[in-house]
Amino acid sequence: MSAVFVTYVNAGFSLFPSVVVNFFRNSTFSSHFLDDSPNDFFFFLDFLLGFKTLRFPDCAKPDWGNYLLCLPAVGGTIPVEEILFYALGPVAMTLAYACADEKWLRYYNPPDDLLNVRLLQISWPLVYTAAGAITALFVAWQVNGSFPTYAAFLSAGALLPAVFLYRCIGGLTNWPAFAMTTLYVSVTSVIWEATLAIPRGWWGYEPSGMLGWQIKAWGRDETIFPIEAAFVWLAAPFFTVLLYEFAKAVMHHPNKRAALLGN
Repeated sequence: MSAVFVTYVNAGFSLFPSVVVNFFRNSTFSSHFLDDSPNDFFFFLDFLLGFKTLRFPDCAKPDWGNYLLCLPAVGGTIPVEEILFYALGPVAMTLAYACADEKWLRYYNPPDDLLNVRLLQISWPLVYTAAGAITALFVAWQVNGSFPTYAAFLSAGALLPAVFLYRCIGGLTNWPAFAMTTLYVSVTSVIWEATLAIPRGWWGYEPSGMLGWQIKAWGRDETIFPIEAAFVWLAAPFFTVLLYEFAKAVMHHPNKRAALLGN
């Protein structure tokens, strides 16, 4: 069994206490995973744009090297372990947040007064932030001569849901539980990616698809560690927690139609 496969599985399920079983019995938690459309979206983008942002050197070997299997994609191939990343990552993050929210840090859980609350509301400060991010991406495109695909992908994943969800869902979020989830993701990623994957050449980043800013201490030889890779550690739990709290609010709202569309 490949070392990369074992690392992905350990990263995905390193936080799997017995209390998790209770959450699978909870309809809100289960429905969050039954709706796998965000994962489908990331799978699609990975197969479509992965060659512009990521490098998988062992996929060029006849036996796929450290990978179990490499699948054909636009512009190259994608290892099956990359699919596991998108499948197990949201599971691990949601488990961490749900356990902290309902058990470990439950006293910080804000009251869920959902009566007459409309869940989908535009947050204009985040709209302006998104406009600034788009401007910055185009400036980087002109300066570098290549479009920062990875930064655009991360900005869209973090900001687009937040524009419509944060204004209401932000008040329903257990932020200490979110902080614990982000800490869990960051510590796991420092061990898994910066300490293991990059030095061993399990995967790398395509410089032409990055902003150009690197964390040199975590790179090795010609394998760079872009600033975007560290931003993932914040953007991924933020995106996941917003969707989880949104799913929970919809599930328990007394008037689901009014919650989504207004009166």
